[in-house]
Amino acid sequence: MEIYGIGNDIIEISRIKNAIIKNIKFINRIFTDNEINYAKTKKDIYATYSGRFSAKEAFYKAMGTGILTYGFNDIEILNDKNGKPYLNILNLNLKKYIDEEKLYIHLTISHSKENAIATVLITKKRS
Repeated sequence: MEIYGIGNDIIEISRIKNAIIKNIKFINRIFTDNEINYAKTKKDIYATYSGRFSAKEAFYKAMGTGILTYGFNDIEILNDKNGKPYLNILNLNLKKYIDEEKLYIHLTISHSKENAIATVLITKKRS
């Protein structure tokens, strides 16, 4: 297994909370309906949003593209039946690239009372 890229991001939960409180449109610019619906089920909605925000930033760092190439809503962070987060690619061009390059995305998210952090490791699948 070859490493394609690694990205890490940490954010203060208060920054995301303040952005949402100041401008409710922020949520729809950054998060998909699936992410919004998931966050609404959580006790600490702002920690949940912050973790997903951080995961998106970490992914684009790992890809080496930065957030300017693709948008926040071109990807979404979902959870499998066991609660493990994973990245769902919504942008068709990005999905095609990942499939063609045989990339596998590993994701972990964590948060404390003040911060949320995410790490993305992208590996190339062996042919």
